[in-house]
Amino acid sequence: MINNSEKATLILSCPDQKGLVARISQFIFLRGGNIIDLDEHVDNDEKMFFIRVECEMNDFNIPVERFENEFRSFAAGINADWKIKYGRDKARIAIFVSKYDHCLQEILWRHGKNELDAEIPIIISNHDDLREVAGQYKIPFHLFPVTRVNINQSVIRITHKDSLKDLIRKGRDLERLVLAHALELHVNNRVLRHGNKTIIFE
Repeated sequence: MINNSEKATLILSCPDQKGLVARISQFIFLRGGNIIDLDEHVDNDEKMFFIRVECEMNDFNIPVERFENEFRSFAAGINADWKIKYGRDKARIAIFVSKYDHCLQEILWRHGKNELDAEIPIIISNHDDLREVAGQYKIPFHLFPVTRVNINQSVIRITHKDSLKDLIRKGRDLERLVLAHALELHVNNRVLRHGNKTIIFE
C-alpha cells in the first residue's frame, strides 16, 4: 500500500466555484488522508481558484494508483489542472553561480541540514572560483565560461547612517536570504505558474 512516512502535496487550479475547499478536503478525508497544510488563493479578475494541500498518507485506505484515478475523475468534474508530488519524489536542482560564495554557501549549508528536500547533482559557473566549495560538498562542478550575463538585483532599505561595510553586508544578506527562500518555495511545491502570473503559497 503506502509507506507510513509518506506525504503528498496536491497543487490544483480551476475556475472558481462554491465549496471547492470543502469538496477537496472531503475527498482526501474519505480516503484516509490527514491534511497538515492548506493554502488557497482566488484570482478575482480571472475568476480562477488555486490551492495547495499537503497531507499525510499514513492511514490511506486505498493504493496511490486508485487515489489518482479517482481524483482524476473528481478533477474533471470541476475542470481542474492538477498535479500530486509525493515525499519520495525529490526535486533535482542544478545551481548556477558566479564568483561570490555567500549564496552558494547558504544553500549548501541549508541542504546539509536537510532544510531543502532536494538533490543537488551539479553546480554550474561561468568562473572557476567556487570549484573548491563544490568539492567540499562532493558535488560535481562544471565550468561554462560566458562573455555576457544579465543579473537581476534585489534591493533593501538603507539609511544615511549605513557605512560602506553595512551596505556590503546588507546586500549579501539579502541576496542570500532571498535566494534560499525562493529555492525552498520551489522544492516544497509552493510555486504555481498560471499564464503570465505566478502564484506563491506561503
